[in-house]
Amino acid sequence: AEEEAEAPEIPEKKRSLGIAVHRALEERAAGRPFRAGRFLDWLMGPAHPDRGWVLGELEADLDRLEACGFFDRFSGAEVRAEVPILKREPLAGGGERLIRGAVDLIAVRPDRVEFYDYKTARVSAGRVPDQIDRYRPQMILYTGVLSEIFSLPVTGYLVFTALGEVVETVKA
Repeated sequence: AEEEAEAPEIPEKKRSLGIAVHRALEERAAGRPFRAGRFLDWLMGPAHPDRGWVLGELEADLDRLEACGFFDRFSGAEVRAEVPILKREPLAGGGERLIRGAVDLIAVRPDRVEFYDYKTARVSAGRVPDQIDRYRPQMILYTGVLSEIFSLPVTGYLVFTALGEVVETVKA
């Protein structure tokens, strides 16, 4: 059996922003240029009514992350994006459940592994502790799987793009 939660309906412009932020961070963390306007033209079309809002939010997120040194974290690391995670867990009554996910970004170094999960929702700083609690089970799962795969210390971070904050949430 597979455990999959039904995703809440997300407005198109917020979904487009999430896709664009994920792609931009993937490219920038790997040291590659990202052309936001060209990507949004492909994603949304050049005349889409929400394109200006998405572009403005995306550029602001990237500026905030640049200012906090986010992209400097990946110097010398092997960077992997959208890494699938799969874990089988036994059920109390027999059988098992399959849990699937994808880690937004992993930075592998000879002595440690760091992973980053991007949160693109427009949250206020006061809601960060609630968001950390909300995503803690996911972060613990990712930490356990990555510890098994790499046999290295693993640290997980939530990246709140709207705030330009990178918060350590788990360590193993």
